[in-house]
Amino acid sequence: MHPLPRYVAAAVSVVTVLEDGVPHGTTVSAFMSLSMEPPMMLSHSTRVRRC
Repeated sequence: MHPLPRYVAAAVSVVTVLEDGVPHGTTVSAFMSLSMEPPMMLSHSTRVRRC
């Protein structure tokens, strides 16, 4: 018998911005706050393509 949980779900964050009145968003797996003043954050995303 295998211990539970065998697989751990990864946390996913949704990052959104408003540019020229148009909302844009994406999901990221790495996200951290850099500064409260001015408000800045760091995120990492990877585009994966399959042929």
